[in-house]
Amino acid sequence: MPKEYPLELNNWGEDDYIVGCKGHHAIIEFEQAIASESQFQGWPLGKPVHEWLKAVPHAERGTLYVNVNKDTKGAFPATVAYEDHDYQRQS
Repeated sequence: MPKEYPLELNNWGEDDYIVGCKGHHAIIEFEQAIASESQFQGWPLGKPVHEWLKAVPHAERGTLYVNVNKDTKGAFPATVAYEDHDYQRQS
């Protein structure tokens, strides 16, 4: 049976806006969770995606999350929304 993860949003970005959580969650629920968190409001995010990631320690940046194949040792399912670089704010 696959491991289940709670929908807990995290800021995984540094120079870019990236909101993610462990587990493949329903996209609509993930979007609603982002919309309800004040720290993420106004962030120009694209459509969330399901990926497989691995947490990799980095001496200067702490932890990096890298895309991997689901069979990679240490891989976990994730739902992630990346910054939409084509987003144009409306004034």
